[in-house]
Amino acid sequence: MLGRKAQFYLVISIATFLSMIFLDKTGLSVVISELSRSLHLTTSELQWVVNIYTLTLSMLLLICGYLSERLGVRRQYLYGVIIFLLASLLIAVCSSAWLIIVGRVIQGIGGSLAFATYLILISRYIPQDERGKVLGLCVGCGSVFLGIGPLIGGSFNSVSELAAAFFD
Repeated sequence: MLGRKAQFYLVISIATFLSMIFLDKTGLSVVISELSRSLHLTTSELQWVVNIYTLTLSMLLLICGYLSERLGVRRQYLYGVIIFLLASLLIAVCSSAWLIIVGRVIQGIGGSLAFATYLILISRYIPQDERGKVLGLCVGCGSVFLGIGPLIGGSFNSVSELAAAFFD
């Protein structure tokens, strides 16, 4: 088990990560028309930008669960979060449809690496009598961002900061 301070940081990390993952799924839906207009995206490119992240994340989830046994759960979680954040930064500075699509694929890979391990981290490093509270807190925080994602995306859209919609 980890010390109380390390457990606190782990819970904050997981709650923040789940919030980013859920925000990324819903925040884009509001800025689609402005994104399409500003980057001159075709309908096909727009569909790829929207769907490739979720497709990649869900497609790799089981493989990443298996991979965590090889890499180590903590290391894989850390790599996943770093990859996700770097991909978000890449997307934020891109102005090409295909670079955004590649960035969304990389986001999905990073998200899948980390998402496959967060429950293992909770069960391994949080005392059994506190796991329910911790899991509820982490998923609850993520769910809040799932709900307010369109609001956040809309606020980015209203100030024309399209790159910020990708930079969680």
